Amino acid sequence: VGNIEILGNLKTKDNVIRREFRLKEGELFDSSKLKRSKQRINNLNFFEDVKIDTHRGQDPDLIDVLTTVTERPSGTFSVGAGFSSIENVIFSSSISQNNLLGNGQRLSLNTQLSSIRRDFNLRFTEPRLFDSEVLLGFDAFNRNQNFLSFNSLSTGGGIRLGKNISEYDSLSFRYRYDNVEVSNVSLANQTAFLKNGTRVASRVAPTYVHDSRDNFLNPSEGWRHMLGFEFAGLGGAKFTKSVYEVTYYR
Repeated sequence: VGNIEILGNLKTKDNVIRREFRLKEGELFDSSKLKRSKQRINNLNFFEDVKIDTHRGQDPDLIDVLTTVTERPSGTFSVGAGFSSIENVIFSSSISQNNLLGNGQRLSLNTQLSSIRRDFNLRFTEPRLFDSEVLLGFDAFNRNQNFLSFNSLSTGGGIRLGKNISEYDSLSFRYRYDNVEVSNVSLANQTAFLKNGTRVASRVAPTYVHDSRDNFLNPSEGWRHMLGFEFAGLGGAKFTKSVYEVTYYR
């Protein structure tokens, strides 16, 4: 492999595309790695079209690789409004950017507002920390809901860490903290589960994913396996949860 050139990326930085290449400059050319590189660049979902061409390099034993991309809008903004006999006017908005400043980072903010609800959710993900195979993410939320028989105020957040352990396999670890304050429960409605007070849940969740889909947005072949566990008990509520999901595309 000679030179790997990238054209058409007006916003996305070169390293965001280059780190998805399975071929490196100076190593032995492999057509299967070239095909996989195109799949990985497509799976970023930053581009409408990805073309990879090869041609002879400066020396007869070198093959140069030219990648031409056509960028698509990576940000979305939406607003909505409705009416409910219970919540009256309902307003919702969402803003997200899946390629923040061309660095491949994801940032989203969601809100829901009504006469009985005030929800805010903030989420940030760095999928390739310092161009490595490590993912780092942060989450924060605040949910204030006034139900017919009680009020609930939930605040909390979490941190996510993940790492690719092979071409198609990854491991992740998530920690989440929830603080739920329940109030305005009348004595007649109180139960062992529903009562005034504050509940805390501190949980960790390891997850394994095997994903061999050829295209994340519109797959035509491949598998996706997800095995996850959740353990709460570092403080407050105690419970365990396990989940397994499998999907096959043909």
